[in-house]
Amino acid sequence: MHIERVIANAFGPFLDRSLDFSPGMNVVYGPNESGKSTWHAALYAGLCGMRRGAGQPGFDRDFTERHRPWDDDTVWQVGTVIGLTDGRRVELSHDLANRIDSTARDADLAGRDYSDEILFDGAPDGSRWLGLNRKSFLSTACIRQTQMLRLFEDEGAARAFQEDLQRAASTAGDTTATRAISLLDRFQADRVGSDRAPTKPLRLTAAEVETATHALTVAHEAHQDYLERRAGVDHLEREVADLRTREGAMRAVLAEMQAAQASDHLKNVRLLADRFPDGPPHRPGDDEYLSNQVATALQKWQARPSPVPPIGASVPELEEELAGLDSRMTEISDEESHPVPRTRPRPLLVVGLLAAAVGSASIAIDQPLVGVGLLAVALGLFIGWLLSGSTPSPSTDLTAEMATVSLRRDHVEHLIHDRLSAEQMHAETVAVLQRAIDQLREAATAIGFEPVEDPEDLAEALFSWQKDRKKRHDQLTAVQAEWDTFQQLIGRETIEELELAADRLDSEAIAAIAGCDPQLLAELRGTGVTNEDLAKLGDRAQRTRDELNTLHGELRQFAGSLPSVPEAEEALDVARQRFDRVRDLAAVLQKTMSFLRTAEEEVNRNLAPVLKSTVEEWLGQVTNGRYTECKVDPESLKVEVRGPGIDWRRAELLSHGTREQVYLLLRLALARHLTRPDEVCPLILDDVLTSYDEERREVVLDTLFALSGQTQVILFSHDREVAEWARIHLDGESDSLILLDRLAS
Repeated sequence: MHIERVIANAFGPFLDRSLDFSPGMNVVYGPNESGKSTWHAALYAGLCGMRRGAGQPGFDRDFTERHRPWDDDTVWQVGTVIGLTDGRRVELSHDLANRIDSTARDADLAGRDYSDEILFDGAPDGSRWLGLNRKSFLSTACIRQTQMLRLFEDEGAARAFQEDLQRAASTAGDTTATRAISLLDRFQADRVGSDRAPTKPLRLTAAEVETATHALTVAHEAHQDYLERRAGVDHLEREVADLRTREGAMRAVLAEMQAAQASDHLKNVRLLADRFPDGPPHRPGDDEYLSNQVATALQKWQARPSPVPPIGASVPELEEELAGLDSRMTEISDEESHPVPRTRPRPLLVVGLLAAAVGSASIAIDQPLVGVGLLAVALGLFIGWLLSGSTPSPSTDLTAEMATVSLRRDHVEHLIHDRLSAEQMHAETVAVLQRAIDQLREAATAIGFEPVEDPEDLAEALFSWQKDRKKRHDQLTAVQAEWDTFQQLIGRETIEELELAADRLDSEAIAAIAGCDPQLLAELRGTGVTNEDLAKLGDRAQRTRDELNTLHGELRQFAGSLPSVPEAEEALDVARQRFDRVRDLAAVLQKTMSFLRTAEEEVNRNLAPVLKSTVEEWLGQVTNGRYTECKVDPESLKVEVRGPGIDWRRAELLSHGTREQVYLLLRLALARHLTRPDEVCPLILDDVLTSYDEERREVVLDTLFALSGQTQVILFSHDREVAEWARIHLDGESDSLILLDRLAS
């Protein structure tokens, strides 16, 4: 068989469109969004059609959602023109919307309808001429891009692919399997029949088994219900007894614990009573005030300052210098009022001296930039004076000296102020230190310690007193705590009363333990039971007794309506006899299923060697000689390959591209084997070379090209390299390159 044309009357985005194919290698190239996958689906639907019947399987539903016409889904029609090996040319037309008007007519001879030859699931299926059907054709010869890619996404997809192969093998019609199934059909019709044949054994015995099973179930359930109720009552009776025993043991353990606690209590009371034969301990006088006074004095001493005397000239010395400066300023003023005749000084010298004086003063009062500048001016003026050769005048000298003395006087006043502040701060620090020493002496006197001159000795003595006082206080506190404990233990009772109570509790514990299980007592002693545990156990025991009383009443009422034992046994015997007949029938059905399993196994075992030889025919070429041998498991159809110097490897562990090559060859081999000997199955491939590298892609293309000499190959691809390969290798007579345009948006 080869496909001459596919006609998309109304399919997806296509309306009255068609593609023509050559009988050999066909490469259909188009960019993304050019409709390649839609044409691939149209080829499948145009050849195989869709099943006719109620409901839509998952594949049909998904196929419908993807490929219904975009504009008007009331008309959904596709078809193909195919050529068969016997020379007939057939035009297949499928009404996918209504699934009624689907036909297979001779394309050359008018009126000849071949639809009856290829009916499958109520509709014509062109793959039936190949010995396949629309399911097995899709699993083998019509390979979609997504179907190849999903093989490697997860293990579930790989298993689904293997199931597709097995389903194709089991539905394609192997000769041995067909003969076995035919034998099983006759056996089924003669010895079993169907559940729709009222006169056949299956229907008759099914009714008898149902009646017998119901009668047996009623009798058995009634008897079983009684036994279960009786068992429930027995279980509760045992549980009540166990709870009663456990409750008694728990009471005994608690009594034992209470007696032990009373004995320990009495022992502690006696020990403490011996510690205080004269009554409560003596309480010393309260020295908390002295303790606080000592702590405060030590704290002040530790925080004492260290006085540092001021350095430099004293205030009297500075005041004496200030008086001298004032006297000199008066003298200068008098000299300026009564000047002595001298040579008149040059103006540059006067200005230079004045600048020098102000510069020095600026440096003295922390203005270095101004001072340096003025000194520079003075130096320049002095050099000018030297060049002029003039002698300075007396009035200029007095003015400069007056400025210098005035600046010094201001500086001395600042020094006096700073010295007074430092002396005041020193006096305050000395006063704080003295107060700390005085507090040390006062605290020492308060605690009766003879004060000494060295304050360090005073502080050491106070520290020792603090340490001794804390030790005494801790001892007295411990003794007082023991006395308080003694008072709490003895309470308002006497030691004699406590002795009597302890003896009484001990006697009660001995009596309670006498009748208990030693192992249970040991278990409870290890868990540390409490009165709360006893209360919970008592509540549980009471609830269990109430439940037991209720079940006793229900059991008596149920026993009154229970069928008699002889009648139940008779009904059981009858049911067993009928069950034996049903078991014989089941053995016959099991034998039938054995035939079916044998047939299926024979199909797989006949299929595996053929697949092996077919895959090996091309395996070396597509893998560039790396792998040359393969094994196919007869049950799962899993593949293992090996090559020169390479051990057997599972196909799913190979590289992505090699796995695709192996499974592609396996599909091609399956299609070749399952096709009738007098027909050739075309291969329709949708972008199956996407994941191949350049070298491997060309090898697979060459392989497909070689295959196209025996069977038609239609390859859809969006790969430009594939299109270039087709331009070079396809001759245009028995092969063709078909170019698709991008669909209009």
